[in-house]
Amino acid sequence: MVHGALDGDALFFSRDITIEGDTDAILAMRNAIDAAEIDLTCEVANLFGPLSPVAKIATQAAMPVMDRLFGVTASRWKGHAI
Repeated sequence: MVHGALDGDALFFSRDITIEGDTDAILAMRNAIDAAEIDLTCEVANLFGPLSPVAKIATQAAMPVMDRLFGVTASRWKGHAI
């Protein structure tokens, strides 16, 4: 959902995901994430400091595996910064 490959609203209304607790807080967090246009692969790579270029390559290589594990096709990632 962070990369825009999945639609959180569609997942919620189709009951593929559920929200429990403070729904106002969850909605505020979702809107903040959408507005921030977060590039998850860059954020993960940046955690490795000086090794971030190597981590970014590793993260990019792992994306097809993550796609298969979570059922997201690689074509959904096209057009998004990786």
